[in-house]
Amino acid sequence: MTIRGIQRMAKKTWHAAMRGEIFNAELAKTVGFSLLILVGIGMLARVFGPMLFKGIGLSYLYFVPIWFSARQGGRIAGFLTCVATSTSMSLGADASWPFMAWLANVVLLSAVMMVFVHFEQRIASVNEAARTDSLTGLLNRRAFVTEAKRALVRTVREYSSASLVLLDCNKFKQINDLHGHASGDEALKIVAQALHDAGQRDDVVGRLGGDEFVVLLADTDSIGANMFLNRLRGILSRSSSDLPFDLSVSAGIAYFGEDARSLDQLMAVADEKMYRNKQRERAVISIADVAEKSERMMR
Repeated sequence: MTIRGIQRMAKKTWHAAMRGEIFNAELAKTVGFSLLILVGIGMLARVFGPMLFKGIGLSYLYFVPIWFSARQGGRIAGFLTCVATSTSMSLGADASWPFMAWLANVVLLSAVMMVFVHFEQRIASVNEAARTDSLTGLLNRRAFVTEAKRALVRTVREYSSASLVLLDCNKFKQINDLHGHASGDEALKIVAQALHDAGQRDDVVGRLGGDEFVVLLADTDSIGANMFLNRLRGILSRSSSDLPFDLSVSAGIAYFGEDARSLDQLMAVADEKMYRNKQRERAVISIADVAEKSERMMR
């Protein structure tokens, strides 16, 4: 990192501080814990320093608080820890130009910190890509199962309720055949967004594959689950009003504790209910088509 880069980071830090975005509890806790690690390294250096190579000692351990603060608090926490680390390393050190030596340490440590941040971001990006469906951005099947099981453990611990909703797009094959796969992909994206908009922050939403979706509604009983479906259908109706095809879903709901007490059983019950609802809806549509044809023939 150059001197200009340090100046830009310092300026950004200053403006963030003026907006009240720096001095928050999480950042203070991260930097505070990093400083404790720094103090511990200093104490270890005093005890074990004489046993190690002169001039090296435990200096490599100073990267530990920098890595921790950058990982937990990002660039700002990492930069503050770099300043504290450089100050700690400069205490008692001989230098012809103490300030320039301190500043050089800040620059070098900040460069290492930026490398840490870059690798953490790359790791987070890879992990996120492995958890999400590339088309809709929802959790994939494996990630949904993991998160849903955790949510059910919390449900049991807190003596709360939960409902699982399994959904399937109606006439999805017909949409693909008549309007193309691009339209089918657009329909899936609209359904995914509608599921987010209709739910709550603690809900676990995933795409099982194809045109099947699943939602674990946290702290939700039968009334709340049906309210969720009503909101979802309203959102879908508004979102798809400009599409050249009708977009709707069939759903099945399973209630934790009433229908089943495990995720696999909940999904099986919800799937069976969804299939029955889908067959019933197809029957209603078929009857409507027959009635329309008969009315045309009478005319």
